[in-house]
Amino acid sequence: MTNPDVISTIRPPLPVQNGPPRSINKMPPPPPPPSSDFRNATIENHWNDPPKRIFCNQSEDEQVELLSNDDIQKALTQHFEICQKAFEEGPQSRVVKDTDGRLQELIKRLQTNGLSNVVLKSLSDILKALDAKQFNSALKIHTQLMTTDYDRNGHWLVGLKRLIDLSEKASSFSA
Repeated sequence: MTNPDVISTIRPPLPVQNGPPRSINKMPPPPPPPSSDFRNATIENHWNDPPKRIFCNQSEDEQVELLSNDDIQKALTQHFEICQKAFEEGPQSRVVKDTDGRLQELIKRLQTNGLSNVVLKSLSDILKALDAKQFNSALKIHTQLMTTDYDRNGHWLVGLKRLIDLSEKASSFSA
């Protein structure tokens, strides 16, 4: 015997369709992404891209402006001696002593020709800026040098930064 409740729950099979399936509610395609969508953006100058000028060769004019290693060494020594005389006493004397040790490494690298032309050019520009008492220009050049050559020259670059700062303070004392 069959249970009448079970019979009522059995459904007849669905009819078989021939051909492509019919869509009951056809959805329209999604709209195109807005123009501010980052996926379609064309980035011309990304924040992490190196500046194109670092890939250019130096022109002959820039190579002529380079000071010789001896001239750089003499100028560094001259500026350091001025700072050393100005800060013989007081809290800056320890900074002067540490700067001396760091600059000695730079002088050794100059004597052994262990610096690239780009670094020599930057050193020349920094020393010319110090001679002209353009300390902000010297700091800008130093910052550029720190971002490109800190891995190889970090120890003496810190000393060079201190020399720039000490030169600025010494010039304000003598002015």
